[in-house]
Amino acid sequence: MKAEHAARMPRPGFWTVDLALSRAFSVGRRPRLELRVETFNLLNNFNWGDPVTNLASGTFGQIRSQAGNPRVMQFGVKYGL
Repeated sequence: MKAEHAARMPRPGFWTVDLALSRAFSVGRRPRLELRVETFNLLNNFNWGDPVTNLASGTFGQIRSQAGNPRVMQFGVKYGL
C-alpha cells in the first residue's frame, strides 16, 4: 500500500447524544429559581479513534485511541431577583 492510500484509510464513525433539561420556578412574588442539568455523551458511547497510518509502524492499521470524551454531567442553579 502506498503512503497516499494510507491517508484515505476508512475511519470509524463518531456519534454522541447530548441532553439538557431545565426547570424554572417562581419563589415568592418576584424572584426566580432555575435548575439545570446537562449531559454530554449521555449513552456513554465509546468512539474509536483513527487507525495508525504510518506504513513503517508495526501497528499500521490498528486503532489505538479513543475519540471524544466519556460521559460528562454538569448541574446548575440560577437565582434571579
